[in-house]
Amino acid sequence: MSDLVNEPGPAVRLRLAEEQNVWLCTVRSDGSAHVTPVWFVYQNSRWWIGSDHSSVKVRNIGKEPRVSLALEDGRFPVVLQRRRITDS
Repeated sequence: MSDLVNEPGPAVRLRLAEEQNVWLCTVRSDGSAHVTPVWFVYQNSRWWIGSDHSSVKVRNIGKEPRVSLALEDGRFPVVLQRRRITDS
């Protein structure tokens, strides 16, 4: 999805290598949040998330590029917020 400004530390990199799901939050046209779990791959400081172009999340990102990503473990949160999304 996007390049990171700062590379995460070793503990976070380990989680990113081992975990398979992340919560993706996009912004609907009315300003409300759309939150959905997605599969992801984190590689070379980039998040890769696959989705159908007709999905709600992709349509939301097309209109409003702000997103948040959060790993599932609520005890030790890892959250990323970005404004720029690329389509690769």
